[in-house]
Amino acid sequence: MPSNRYLVVDFENFVDSPKREIERIYKQFGFEISADYLKILEEETIKARDYNSGNNYSLSDMGLDKNKLIQEYQPIFDSLKQDLP
Repeated sequence: MPSNRYLVVDFENFVDSPKREIERIYKQFGFEISADYLKILEEETIKARDYNSGNNYSLSDMGLDKNKLIQEYQPIFDSLKQDLP
């Protein structure tokens, strides 16, 4: 798939700075962000910085298997040169 048709979004970056990541997504696909939406993103970024859910879930709690996930998403891990958890 051509690189201009997809974008990898790191979850931690998205959680830490939703505004920056959404701006990056919009830019990648040539979309414009309205002033109203920018304001919402700024407010949500501030909320995100202060939020801590206190929850801690395991893969098994979610009905997921680590080995199956690794097998299915191995090409993504490889492309990111990411060490597996």
